[in-house]
Amino acid sequence: MSRPLLFTAGELMLETHREHPGHRSVGGAAANAALAFTLTGGRAALACRLAEDDELPRLRAALERRCLWSPAVRLGGPFNAVYDIGGRCPYSRFGYTRDGSAGSRLTVDDLDDALLAAADVVLVSGVFSSLNDGGRRVGLYLVEHARPGALRAYDVNRRPALVDDVRARELYRQLAPRLDLVKADLAEARLLWGPGGPDALLARAAEQHHHVLITLGADGLLLHSHGATIRQTALPADEIDPTGAGDAALGAALHGLARGDSPDAVARSAAACGARCVTRHGAWGYADNHSPHLLQQREEE
Repeated sequence: MSRPLLFTAGELMLETHREHPGHRSVGGAAANAALAFTLTGGRAALACRLAEDDELPRLRAALERRCLWSPAVRLGGPFNAVYDIGGRCPYSRFGYTRDGSAGSRLTVDDLDDALLAAADVVLVSGVFSSLNDGGRRVGLYLVEHARPGALRAYDVNRRPALVDDVRARELYRQLAPRLDLVKADLAEARLLWGPGGPDALLARAAEQHHHVLITLGADGLLLHSHGATIRQTALPADEIDPTGAGDAALGAALHGLARGDSPDAVARSAAACGARCVTRHGAWGYADNHSPHLLQQREEE
């Protein structure tokens, strides 16, 4: 079987840590999911825009090391966005310097249509699609122009400081008819599908989408896929930092679905990747100890 290809779009940002001044890494919701997709054995193209500033060598090296540098990366813009873990802002545990960044200026005209047409999985990032009208148009373009048969996925990833409830529901309404998979946490699931517990929400969402992933943090996750419902407990992990764990779980799940794995295998792979992510600082820290494909190889042993 050839290795499946994921195409997604979003911001790649410099990652710093308030409690660890020497920490300088990278992250971003779409990029985090793309990383997990590659670590579990797939290929991924991240459409993003990077400024040619002092941080570009670090950002480029991170993408190249993880096989994520591709023609989908565009250069140009005023500065590269930064997020600070532990910062004080409306995003809770993160602080951001991103308003007007190069990454926020990615448009439909920047997208590599050849890579998009070749993708087996197309992922729309809710946080990127909520940054501005250009981001929303990118999200809609991805699901409208994915090739026939590609898995079209949406990560709600709502940030209240970026989008209110009404706009969040409207974005989902526009995307929903073309979505095969939706990933949400419990609060996001209630925003889209109404009140209730995880099982009721999953059943409601499954009426609209072939695949639904609801992440429950320390309580694991719920997966609906191919008519089956899987409740996967969280796997044991020495948690250091939960940054990016939900994105990692999503990337692993998308790779499993693209491979045609069983729902049980998909859910366990997602939980395993999320558990590994929390054992290091930052969204990409866990990747330092893994070469591409190693996570998938260990899962199959």
